[in-house]
Amino acid sequence: MSDGLNWVRADEHPELLAEPVLAAVRGRDDVRVAEIDPDLADTAEFCERYGMPLETSANCIVKP
Repeated sequence: MSDGLNWVRADEHPELLAEPVLAAVRGRDDVRVAEIDPDLADTAEFCERYGMPLETSANCIVKP
């Protein structure tokens, strides 16, 4: 991806997830996480910095 984020399997960075989330995704190869600058946690700032469309961003867990 060219968004400047280092996407890795969710269970490779357990410190980025709450324990219930980690338990739910552990072992799944299709779930990725990326560490972000905590100063960019605001959704609009995050989207601008990382070039992500607003509709792909959330401050919560989204279940399709």
